[in-house]
Amino acid sequence: MQHCRSAACCLVWTVLFACSSPALAQNAPAARQPARTAARGDTRTESNSRAPAGTTRLPDARGGSEQNASPNAKAPGGQRQGAAPIIKQVAPQAPFELTESQQKLLDQILRKWEKESEKVNRFSCTFTRWEYDKAFGNPNDSFKKSQGQGTIRYKSPDRGEYLVSSSSEFDPVKKVESPKTEGLDHWLCDGQAIFEFNSAKKQLIERPLAPDMKGKAISDGPLPFVFGAKADQLKRRYWMRDVTTKEEVGKHIWLEAFPKFQQDAANFQSATIILNESDFLPFALRLVMPGGASNTDYHFADTKVNDPLAVVEYLMPKISPLMAARGWRHVVEDESSESAKKTAPGAGEAPQAKRAPAGQQRK
Repeated sequence: MQHCRSAACCLVWTVLFACSSPALAQNAPAARQPARTAARGDTRTESNSRAPAGTTRLPDARGGSEQNASPNAKAPGGQRQGAAPIIKQVAPQAPFELTESQQKLLDQILRKWEKESEKVNRFSCTFTRWEYDKAFGNPNDSFKKSQGQGTIRYKSPDRGEYLVSSSSEFDPVKKVESPKTEGLDHWLCDGQAIFEFNSAKKQLIERPLAPDMKGKAISDGPLPFVFGAKADQLKRRYWMRDVTTKEEVGKHIWLEAFPKFQQDAANFQSATIILNESDFLPFALRLVMPGGASNTDYHFADTKVNDPLAVVEYLMPKISPLMAARGWRHVVEDESSESAKKTAPGAGEAPQAKRAPAGQQRK
């Protein structure tokens, strides 16, 4: 699955987020619980999300819950002013309605998130990633397709690394889960280009950033929503709402996001973002893929912010002598800025990578 894998490596740097015990997979979607409002306890609006119950895993989203429903309304593409000619909007109206107090709370959260993000100069964490797929996943384990561990490292404003260090994957033919040693995701951004270490091709693939994208792409890559969160940009690109339950108030903030534009909708159908309320750092993330038949969950741990001992030189992409001996080579894919502009979600915003169709096997 090479979804969100091009400029993608940078969505991770905008939203980070989930399963450690079998509890999540075994938990069916709970009855919808009220989301908080500006009163932080009012129950005038309902949410289909729920807080973790003794586990870091997000509630199960593979049983056809309302959380996976995409907005019904669609709008034809509209003509943009200037260099970026066309924006295809998916939902001209939000798939939900917010009261005045709920909108006020959301605005407060997004502004606070932006303010706290501005304090992050260096960041590192480990993560566990679960991929679920109704077509290729294990039917006896909530359709889990793979489980992996990795690290994320970031230096403001535009350098970062996303690395999956170990993974196991379910074989739908042999009906067994086996360790995966080849094709593990590894992405880098050095501020000038996005780099993909593609072991299947034995290539270090460099995709240069357009001049107006440099310094910005890090907030628009494999995981939407982790660093450099900008309130205005988030509201422009996504329909968002606070779905934090009463049990989670004071601990975590749960946000739900639906893409407004076709480019983002090609990457994910909806996202549930969980932030620590104490510091607004990402705790967990769920991305429901287009079609709703698969989703990817993240849980983030071992977080370090502005570590004075952190070394950032490792964020320089290169082919090691060992890799060179094995036949690796450096390839530059200079995608024209014109192709990026055609689907740009907004002026000055970096393009995301195209995802593979839901359920497609990774090489």
